[in-house]
Amino acid sequence: MTKKTDYFNIDDFHAALDQKNADELCQMLRGGALYYIEESDSISVLRKLLLVRDMKVMNEASRHINYFPTEMLEEIDLTNFKSREFIGRFLSRYINKFSYDEKDHAETLFAKACICESLDTIRFLMKKGLAESQYPLIISSTEKVRRLLSEVKISALSNDTISTFFLEAALTDFPEDRIYDLLKYNFDILVINSDGLNVVDAFRKGIENYSYPKSKQGTLERQHDEGGLKVLEKIYTPIAASKNH
Repeated sequence: MTKKTDYFNIDDFHAALDQKNADELCQMLRGGALYYIEESDSISVLRKLLLVRDMKVMNEASRHINYFPTEMLEEIDLTNFKSREFIGRFLSRYINKFSYDEKDHAETLFAKACICESLDTIRFLMKKGLAESQYPLIISSTEKVRRLLSEVKISALSNDTISTFFLEAALTDFPEDRIYDLLKYNFDILVINSDGLNVVDAFRKGIENYSYPKSKQGTLERQHDEGGLKVLEKIYTPIAASKNH
C-alpha cells in the first residue's frame, strides 16, 4: 500500500490498534505500517482503524492507500451514536476516495450515509445518479436526512423507485406523517410500478408474500405493517377518486 520502511514490528501495530492508541497509530502509519498488512487482512485493519474514531488516524491512512473499500464499513455497530457520528464525518470527507462505481458499492455507501446522517455523501451519490434503489431510505431516516427530499430529482426516478418511497413511508412508525411528507414534495402517490400495481396493491402484495416469523414478534410486525397499509389506503383512495372525476 505504501513505501516500505527499514523496520516494522507488526505486533506493535496490532497492539496499538487493540488499544486504540491514535498517536502511536499515526506514527506507524507514517512509517509505512499498511505496507506490511497482508491483502487478506487489509479490510479488517482499515475497519479497526475506523473504529479508533480519530480523524487524524484516517487522514494518515488515506495518504497511503489508493481508495477505501466499502467492505470496511460492514460489521460495524451503527446503533452506537459515537460510531455513527464519526463514520458520518468520515464519509463526508472521503466519499471521493471510495470505490463506488459498482452498483452494490454505491448502494452500501448510500445506506450507511442515511444511517450516519452524512448528507454530503447522499448528495454526492444522487448527483451522480448512483444507488437509486436506496433513495427511498431517505423517507425512513432521521429528520435531518429527510430534508434532502427537496433535492431528489423526482423526474429522473423510475416508477418503481417512486412507488418504493411510499411503501417505505408506510412501514415507518409514523406512516401518515411520512406519506404526507412525500406528497408535500410532489411525489406521485398514483404511480404504477413495473408490475402494473398501484402503491396500495404493491404494499398489500408485499405483506402477503413476506414470511413473518411464527412468533409473538412476528405477529406484532404483521400488525404494524397492516396498520401502515390502512394509512396508505386511507390517503390514496380519495386522491385516486378525485383524479377519476
